[in-house]
Amino acid sequence: MTVIEIFEDTLAPASLVGLMSKLVGLACSGHVGGLIDRTPRLKFVRALIAIHKVSGECVGWAELIVSLWRSSTTCSFFVSPLLQLWGRP
Repeated sequence: MTVIEIFEDTLAPASLVGLMSKLVGLACSGHVGGLIDRTPRLKFVRALIAIHKVSGECVGWAELIVSLWRSSTTCSFFVSPLLQLWGRP
């Protein structure tokens, strides 16, 4: 469940997420530009691709665990021990 799903009647949360992402992009653009100028481009791009893939996997697993944590259905044999470890029967 995301913030946008909680507030279904208004677009304010979605607008705030967009605004914050743009503000962070503006604030960090100078620093990232400096990094690109100081490091070899191929090495920098490879590092960014690796960071992007790892962070995407972490977010995906976190979303899976949270959705299973909140689901009211019976968990599969594979996921039940993990949820029991975290305190959910």
